[in-house]
Amino acid sequence: MLPERMEDDGLVLRRWVVGDAEALHAAIAESASHLRPWVIWVDQENASIEGRRALIAERERERRRGGSVMLGMFVGERIAGGCSLNVRADAAGIFEIGYWLHPAFRGHGLATQAARLLTEAALAQPDVRAVKIRHDQANTASSAVPRRLGYTLVGKAPNRAPAPADSGTDLVWRRTPVPRNLVLRLSLDLVSSDRGGRRRPVLDGYRASMSFGQRRRGVEPVVHDAIVVLEHGSTLAPGQRGLARGWVLMPDELPRSVGIGSVFTLLEGDRIIGRAELLAMCSDPTPQPLEDLHAAKTRPLDL
Repeated sequence: MLPERMEDDGLVLRRWVVGDAEALHAAIAESASHLRPWVIWVDQENASIEGRRALIAERERERRRGGSVMLGMFVGERIAGGCSLNVRADAAGIFEIGYWLHPAFRGHGLATQAARLLTEAALAQPDVRAVKIRHDQANTASSAVPRRLGYTLVGKAPNRAPAPADSGTDLVWRRTPVPRNLVLRLSLDLVSSDRGGRRRPVLDGYRASMSFGQRRRGVEPVVHDAIVVLEHGSTLAPGQRGLARGWVLMPDELPRSVGIGSVFTLLEGDRIIGRAELLAMCSDPTPQPLEDLHAAKTRPLDL
């Protein structure tokens, strides 16, 4: 069953109860002109307080059956908005996140904060395959939320319920659980020896220290290690570029913001010896994936 309450830094997400109906009714009325261009439920739902009570009761029954959960966003005693974690009946293991804000609470990062809590809750479910966020491509402000949370833009789809300001096309963002054997497909660019890079080539089985943060005075970057196998050949000399696969040693600790297109540095001590761009995040179901480095170069990986 999905969680009914989550908290983070002054924001509380909790399931609506029937006693919230009057306050919810007032919050939606105050937000209607702000929401109406982007969602149709403002005008389609039964707008009476009794209708709100019936909807809350039905959503709670659905949650108890193992279905979706509808939550209020609260700052103190005030309603800051609403959100939902929806179970897709037509796609096992797929969850979708939705959210709306009262206009008085815009610009404070609450949508991102709520979406992060919902994402973490969904990824903690035992049967999860992916978490999705969809929004119309005309609603450009909505892109910031999934982008900040490390979602990957995976495509476009027809808008299921176009609102007045919509283009009719949704952007679809996705995050997946960190696989046990996380493999990063990388484009490597090694610094040449005369510019401070390595003196010797990188070989298959090289332990790469990856830094995703910027180096600042007095602040050490967080480093994550991976075992690198080159896709073409068995060596990559300083100053050369090549494709590689990196088996991440502690995948659960990788920053949530890391996604396709992320660029990071390769370190040896305090020295930058190369840069890499993340081309794909894969998993390798092989029990001992690096026992045969030659096979690891070409073995099919799960996307």
